Amino acid sequence: MSAAWPEISDDVLSAIASTAFGPDFRKFWNLAAGKTFLNHGSFGACPIFIRQHQAQIQNELDAHPDSFFLEEIVPGEEPGKLRQNVEPLAQFIGSDAEHVAYVENATIGIQAALMSAGIRAGDSILISNQQYNAVRVMVEHNCRTVGATVLVADLPGDGTEEDMVEAIECALQSNTRLAIIDHITSSSALELPIKSIAEMLHRRDVRLIVDGAHAIGHIDLDMSDLGADWYVTNAHKWLHAPVGTALFYASDAVYSITVPPVVSHFAELGFPRSFDYVGSRDYTAWLATPLALRFTTSLEQAGLRTHWKNLIGHADRSLQSMGIRPLNAALSAPAMRSYVLPQTRAATEDDAIAVMDSLWREFGIQTRILSLDGFLLLRVSGAAYVGQADIDLLCEALRTNGWPGRN
Repeated sequence: MSAAWPEISDDVLSAIASTAFGPDFRKFWNLAAGKTFLNHGSFGACPIFIRQHQAQIQNELDAHPDSFFLEEIVPGEEPGKLRQNVEPLAQFIGSDAEHVAYVENATIGIQAALMSAGIRAGDSILISNQQYNAVRVMVEHNCRTVGATVLVADLPGDGTEEDMVEAIECALQSNTRLAIIDHITSSSALELPIKSIAEMLHRRDVRLIVDGAHAIGHIDLDMSDLGADWYVTNAHKWLHAPVGTALFYASDAVYSITVPPVVSHFAELGFPRSFDYVGSRDYTAWLATPLALRFTTSLEQAGLRTHWKNLIGHADRSLQSMGIRPLNAALSAPAMRSYVLPQTRAATEDDAIAVMDSLWREFGIQTRILSLDGFLLLRVSGAAYVGQADIDLLCEALRTNGWPGRN
């Protein structure tokens, strides 16, 4: 196993090049037959051969546990395989390995940044009305613990980039020390102008944590240009890595104060090496991630982003013909878009759960339905294995379920 940049076999590369995106591409996944998967943005889906690569690494672990951990995981005088393993991922997001650590998911990365930010009594932390719920709960808990205040910026669903920056700036107060902002919002699938937001916040002496859970492998990233103080992004979604893999970036400005969420043996080594080993756990998903990067890169070379564009365009046309409009198509992320399901009353989270459950139980369609500010949002995710016929099945299921015009 090459620690930094494992190869994809010629057979797999040939199969990728000769297979059209859509239903035929499902052969690379273990997705259940007869089901429609339009929710890649929530939990991703790990391809078969990447799981097989992870299993090979697990076999190495099982064959010689002591040397595996001591040589590949535990920090030593020289970087081990895990630390070398970060290098191609760091390059991919416009950074270097000394500014990037693995964490299990975006929530844990944000917790580490929040712990490192030094929020004290009397300070305030800014989040948005579209914040991922786990992050909102985390911030509220932290503020209660230290005596700080939570501020909420009301992001307009149909606003421009300038409107988004203005909404965040207007919500700031003189005691605001930290803002946590999504790069791509989970509920509305909007790509926010992070560079402009970072520049504005830094002029106000406010540090920025970016929740980039949906970013890596989905949009181009350049940490050296974005301006975030901390940035965390899940690799198990659009990078096709195994679940339990995310990258956590710390800038020069906060590098020296960044601490791991679990203080363990190597805390004195500082960021990022203090993150590499915090006890016995399964590190094989992280070691398999460079192969996922190679796979995703090969998909992009084969035209994946064009496939996304065509797929979302088909969803736009099909759903709008039913009176279901996209929410802010101008700022929508490339492979995800949210649509407003018309209702005669304000939507609740119970409404969202009911529709989502009905689509799965009655029609075998996995998608994401959420309520936001009284609107019922249908979020559609494209993927290499999704085809236009999957969108057509969704539209037919919605018609059968009484949309549009449902109470």
